[in-house]
Amino acid sequence: MIIKRTLLLRRTIRHESRRWRLQQNRADGSGGFGLTEVVVSSLILMIVLMVVLRSQLDSAQRTEQSAELNQIQDNIRQDLNLLRQEAFGWQCEPGTACTGKAADLDTPMRYDTSHCSSDEPLADFPVKSSILMDNGNIKIERQIEIINRQLEITHIGTSRGKTITNDASLVPQAMYWCS
Repeated sequence: MIIKRTLLLRRTIRHESRRWRLQQNRADGSGGFGLTEVVVSSLILMIVLMVVLRSQLDSAQRTEQSAELNQIQDNIRQDLNLLRQEAFGWQCEPGTACTGKAADLDTPMRYDTSHCSSDEPLADFPVKSSILMDNGNIKIERQIEIINRQLEITHIGTSRGKTITNDASLVPQAMYWCS
């Protein structure tokens, strides 16, 4: 029994001693972080957050610029497709398959050849150089030059200082009917 009381007394003294030390640490300020530690850790946290935020902003800008460049390429492809269609139908005689009408599909293609005797047979080609798009961020320009009975087409697209250039040559179908 004496041993039990002695052990109980030792536990109580140890417990009270620990409580007294915790109270002393809180009273003299050595129980937590100091102002210097808090300021340094806050600065480190702010620097890490700024780096992460800047990385996210850069990624968003690159994504936006990539989308604009893709839009330029899509618009150039669409314009080239329209130019091909125009070149196929240019000088097409009505009622023949080159008109693209379902009723004319069985009639052989025929093109007017009056342009063939001209010094500049493509002078009256209906599509000319122009600015296709200019909305502030994106600008697309089409330049058409006639060289050796064919159309030399250059598209120049710009977006935020980046430039895309596309060159194509196109010979209208009617030019093949010239002897």
